[in-house]
Amino acid sequence: MRSLRFGHLERVNRELWLVFSLFVIAGVLNLLLAGQRMVLGLYAVPTVGSAYLYGRRHATLTAFASVLLVVLLMYANPAVSAPPYRAELFGGMWMEIMVWGGTLVITGYLMGTLYEQRTRQINELRETYIGVLTILRHFISSDEYTENH
Repeated sequence: MRSLRFGHLERVNRELWLVFSLFVIAGVLNLLLAGQRMVLGLYAVPTVGSAYLYGRRHATLTAFASVLLVVLLMYANPAVSAPPYRAELFGGMWMEIMVWGGTLVITGYLMGTLYEQRTRQINELRETYIGVLTILRHFISSDEYTENH
């Protein structure tokens, strides 16, 4: 019972750390590095972390939350979205945000898919190992000489 509560607390803390990291990155983007597009790359860290810890669905939702947070931040503080250069080609900064957001969502989806495939392979390997042990146990139990050894 006690370990079940600790496991739930640990899972909640991981999710809170992911959400907290999104807000820290947004704060850094807003306060310290206004106009620096390079900071947007930091949003990949919570997305990949979410994919590694929770899988495809959670990673995709984390990526969408990152994109939503950046868009809201750009509306709330226009100084953040002021580019250091004139980017007027095909919508300027919004095109950059769309490309960045799409790349982040695809990265989250693909990394989460890799995590789920790896988990599935580990489970299959574990089941195969248990099956081989069961077969060996049956062979040993049918032999009178080696049964008691």
